[in-house]
Amino acid sequence: MSRLLRAYRSTGADLPFGNVLAAHDVAMEGYFWRFTQPATGQVVVALAGINQAADGHWATLGLAGHPTRFLRTAAHPEAYANPSGLGAFAGDAFRGSVDRVHVDLGRDARLDVRIGAQVPWPRRRLGGSSVFQTVPALNQYWHPWLLGGRAEGTAVLGGTEIDLDGAQIYGEKIGARADSPTPGGGARLRVSPTGRRVSRSRAARSPRAGCAPRSRPSSSRCPTARCSASATRSPPPSGRMSRTIGGRCGAAVARGASRSRAVPH
Repeated sequence: MSRLLRAYRSTGADLPFGNVLAAHDVAMEGYFWRFTQPATGQVVVALAGINQAADGHWATLGLAGHPTRFLRTAAHPEAYANPSGLGAFAGDAFRGSVDRVHVDLGRDARLDVRIGAQVPWPRRRLGGSSVFQTVPALNQYWHPWLLGGRAEGTAVLGGTEIDLDGAQIYGEKIGARADSPTPGGGARLRVSPTGRRVSRSRAARSPRAGCAPRSRPSSSRCPTARCSASATRSPPPSGRMSRTIGGRCGAAVARGASRSRAVPH
């Protein structure tokens, strides 16, 4: 890749017929997979936000399920987004690519799925942001790269093993600046007066990653992030999180490297 093209892509943009799946080295590369079993109504969501900080890259990770009402989130101090194709990696906790997703956020929060019979985005010329994909330095670029597929594998959510063989699959990727949506769409990352980025929701419909401070999460703190119905946010290991689910709101201080939450009926 030429220096000029690399500089252009670092703004988040892509030329027509470009590789929209490859990482752009922007503030956040967001990755989202949804697995749906129509016969049972089971839905499993896996997501990763690969965040850029002054001292390196780190990740906000999530694994959630419906109707199990399970959510596990984590902040991982090391992360990598593939600059050559679709790929999000955070140590042994998260490995996501075009044909496989592996998540390990604890013995009761795991996913291991292979993706086959893929139905990719059909318009090779431009991605999901249409002609705006070519405009440099927009707040966000969105691309639904996988519109269908067939899963083979299992998930473990809260001790319940879920068979995902034959499940339908949807996948998307975003590139985001400091004030842009997080994986799954609908929320925005904004810079607070203290210089830390805070997640705020517009129309959240699924769990997704949240706060993205300027340094990796070993010593960061994050202000409260509010969510709309059916959404949660993942703070760094030391931070405050508030949520509203089904019209009910609660708050908790997260002190560990990950946080598991059972959503009340």
